[in-house]
Amino acid sequence: MGRWLVPVLIVLAFTSTAAARHAPQQLDKSCPRGSVAGVIGGVQKCLKTGQRCKRALDRQYHRYGFHCHTGRLTKAGKPKPPTVFFRRIDVGGYRLAISCRGSAAPTVILESGHGSPGVTWARVQGKLAATSRVCYYDRAGIGDSDRRLPAGPVRAERIVEELHTLLAGAGISPPYVLGGWSFGGFFIRLFTKRYPSEVLGLVTVDGTPIGLPASAWPDPPGKPDEDLVQSPAESVLIKSADDELAASPSLGSRPLVVLVRGQLDGSSPEELLLWVHLQREVAHLSSSSLLVRADNAGHPIQEQASDLTAEALRQVLTAARAGASLPACATTPIPRFGGTCLD
Repeated sequence: MGRWLVPVLIVLAFTSTAAARHAPQQLDKSCPRGSVAGVIGGVQKCLKTGQRCKRALDRQYHRYGFHCHTGRLTKAGKPKPPTVFFRRIDVGGYRLAISCRGSAAPTVILESGHGSPGVTWARVQGKLAATSRVCYYDRAGIGDSDRRLPAGPVRAERIVEELHTLLAGAGISPPYVLGGWSFGGFFIRLFTKRYPSEVLGLVTVDGTPIGLPASAWPDPPGKPDEDLVQSPAESVLIKSADDELAASPSLGSRPLVVLVRGQLDGSSPEELLLWVHLQREVAHLSSSSLLVRADNAGHPIQEQASDLTAEALRQVLTAARAGASLPACATTPIPRFGGTCLD
């Protein structure tokens, strides 16, 4: 019997569509003001925004300028193209550059790695801009941003304060979903610590696991005690922020996806095992988290596995919009994009 079911359903669907196509065009115009007369499923109805509707008849509603995608009628219109802007905002005598695409809330803010420009996120931004506003920026002295004044090492706390000032100056209001690659994974956790009411969820992308309690670091090598992290582009003092986060590292129930590289990328197998252990400790900072290995990527996961990274952000966005926990990793599209669910 099953082999006949599909042809029968196709015939029924065709019959319903044909009936709608040839519905009488002479309509009773006596609908209340603000509604539109239409024939839906062979029956004349007065249609208006917010009215209950049958999603299966969506194409019939289209003829009268409506959509039925959610069970309630909405006005049909041409889709708006993603908005794009690039601005430089003064954050205290020097300007930071920010680039955004898209318009839907919540806004995704992307933080780059140490000494790296925000454009390393460009592929991910392009994949998400149709469904959310996505912004990356350049820290002082990097990319299109001005050099910091005065020059010299800066405390990590200052960096997240500058980001906060930048977002306010650009008119990008909270709440946010944060994504951080490498050193940026530390900065977005610090931002969440400093501005907890403004962050709905996070994705760390092979993030530097600073700010974990000492007990999370197996011996050897033990918890790192260096303060200055330096490159030609920027010098950052991390010790006080490391201690601040380690004293109270919890991210609560915010949706959190932790991506970890699957390729050695210059490290030894033992070093990669330690790295995965520390990423698992980061994942445990939230009661709603996924730990995912990017099987085909080294450290720059957002460039080498941009589809996987975008899907991780998409999962956090969906959960944040619904005020819900993340689903089980295996039930999401993450494995199809080269991600192995580790927790």
